[in-house]
Amino acid sequence: MSLRSKLSQTMTGQTWLRQFGDGDRAIAADLLDAILLMNGEQVGKGILRSLDDLVHERKGTRRRVGLYAEREFSQSRVFKEESTPDRDGRRRQRAVGKSGPKAVEPRRGAARVGSEGMIAFTISQAVEAWPNVYANQPGPDRIRSKTRPISALAIVTDFIGSGTRVCTMLDKFWNVASVRSWFSRKLIQFFVIAAAGTSAGIKVVRQHRVSPKVVCATVVPTIHSDHNATRRDRWFELFERYGPSTVTGADKQGFGASGALIAFSYGIPNNAPVLLHESSGF
Repeated sequence: MSLRSKLSQTMTGQTWLRQFGDGDRAIAADLLDAILLMNGEQVGKGILRSLDDLVHERKGTRRRVGLYAEREFSQSRVFKEESTPDRDGRRRQRAVGKSGPKAVEPRRGAARVGSEGMIAFTISQAVEAWPNVYANQPGPDRIRSKTRPISALAIVTDFIGSGTRVCTMLDKFWNVASVRSWFSRKLIQFFVIAAAGTSAGIKVVRQHRVSPKVVCATVVPTIHSDHNATRRDRWFELFERYGPSTVTGADKQGFGASGALIAFSYGIPNNAPVLLHESSGF
């Protein structure tokens, strides 16, 4: 799948278009052809290019960066904590462990099947290429290392849609008392490395309380960024006429009304219009 491919001309696209009436098929084809297509190789290369650039920014003894695959997990904190006495004997929560959360943990009904494994593989490639800079899912004990301290934590993801998923993971770092302490003392900074993202989602992530530096290889189009107002209105009409009856209003534009026009070879994110990945209601 290439960035220049026209989805409406593929076998899958042609099958999908047959579900529309004659009067709507042309505008439905325009919608398909506005979609940015990315395969796993393109995602990986985009992330690795950004990590290559970051390597050259990291100077001095505290240049190491911990890389964490963005994914959903049930725990409210990214690291385990233990209650330990401080120098004055008062018990405080302290993050512990050599490893952080698993990069991959299969879950039933996951929205983006395949992305976690691909991101985990890309992270392993980066660590192999730049072992003196990057660490794979390091835990607090490795971050505190006196010989090889880690001074930056980077969430790596294929896509920033509404920004909600990345911000949720940043919250789970923030919920750890030790992380808050490191951040307040300017011992760590945060990065988010993405292969692709919407302008709105990137803005949301940058406004998180940890003020992460967001590096996104490709900014993707959305239905809202299309400059042809007539075509945009026709798309909205298409969502209303053919969208699944279980979804109403702005939700038909995708999660958070993102309206992201992107498809990966391993799946369409839920930030894309629901019409693109739901067939019910046709």
